[in-house]
Amino acid sequence: MSPAKIKEIEDAIRKLNETYEEYSTSLKGSDHRNFLELKIQAEIVQFELCSQMREILENEPSTFARKVAIKGFIHTVYEYDKTLRGNLINRTTKLAYTRDMPELKKNLQAISRAWREALRSVNKFKDLRDKATGHYDSDISRQIDLIKSIDESCDFKVCENFLSFNMDYLCILRDIGRG
Repeated sequence: MSPAKIKEIEDAIRKLNETYEEYSTSLKGSDHRNFLELKIQAEIVQFELCSQMREILENEPSTFARKVAIKGFIHTVYEYDKTLRGNLINRTTKLAYTRDMPELKKNLQAISRAWREALRSVNKFKDLRDKATGHYDSDISRQIDLIKSIDESCDFKVCENFLSFNMDYLCILRDIGRG
């Protein structure tokens, strides 16, 4: 694994632990606690994705096993994408306004636009998610077919793009935290 990837994982671990420490001592119901909830959620996912990426890159499993490892990565991306779109982006926007930082809404819209095309393909994972990634269907042969259908380089790239998008989102949260 490249030194850059190792550093990315180490940074994800450090930031997650630092945010957790701050979160665990913050006052419930406070504006700062709301901010920390958003930040820790993004950092949990960043850590999970980095850890899953490390497993995929280090273990170099056989073809089908590699697809099984990638499906875990896909599951995390799919679920978090739903949460971001359904709740977290709106909460982040409201928090930016509460802290009188409306320019961060524009930044959030800009990263969403910049990554829109790359992230649009996350939706293609719905069947895989519904049948073979934590929501195991009774039709095992369908599960196997869905896993076999994973395009390792293309689907891994979608997940890498999502990881980069989440890094941009964390930068916006960092800016809100300074406000």
